[in-house]
Amino acid sequence: MKALTLNGYDGLASLRFAEVPTPEPGPNDVLVKMKAASVNPVDTKIARGYGGPSPRPLPHVLGRDGAGTVAKVGSAVTGFKPGDEVYGVGDPGRWGTFAKQGGAAPRSRRCSPSTMR
Repeated sequence: MKALTLNGYDGLASLRFAEVPTPEPGPNDVLVKMKAASVNPVDTKIARGYGGPSPRPLPHVLGRDGAGTVAKVGSAVTGFKPGDEVYGVGDPGRWGTFAKQGGAAPRSRRCSPSTMR
């Protein structure tokens, strides 16, 4: 799948579009087909190496905030089903909303109100 990846710590010059594997949701995860993602100050700071290199191996996909449609749910997930419109912020250990699809813990996602669709 297409994703915007971080390949170093030289700011915008370190970002590249690339094909990356589509994540598979674990038993307690949902996989979201992303429709929108936001760029936060922390994303730009990480891309510039603020705080030192990321503990995640490069290249990796940035982005924590996003909205989209649930594509798959893990075997232990309740309260979400494929097709649900969701939004939220990923837990601190997860990134990846700058991609076509991203995995997330259900506790970090909420169903979108019908007035937002």
